[in-house]
Amino acid sequence: MKHYILDNKVKSIITIGILLLTTILSITGYMDDFLLGIGALLLMILTIIIPILLTLLGIVLYCLPSIIAKIRNHNNLSAVILVNLLLGWSILGWIISLIWSFTDNTNK
Repeated sequence: MKHYILDNKVKSIITIGILLLTTILSITGYMDDFLLGIGALLLMILTIIIPILLTLLGIVLYCLPSIIAKIRNHNNLSAVILVNLLLGWSILGWIISLIWSFTDNTNK
């Protein structure tokens, strides 16, 4: 994996560009609109994107025992999935299916 490090010339150009943009926006009177646009974007991120990501994370965590059993090629995969889906809502059912998915009952 390559790591790209910005040299000082590129950093200077980016900094000058940002300063120029904010100066132009301030002089022309569009800075308030620009900041409102950024505020609206942040509000959208907070109210739409983050809840969607948290929901997806919750679904993945809920199905984690089934995912582990599938990855490990568990012999009782369908039973682990069934217990996970039907009893996973109770913490005890989820823990049982998680432990079961880690048992050494796999096809090698």
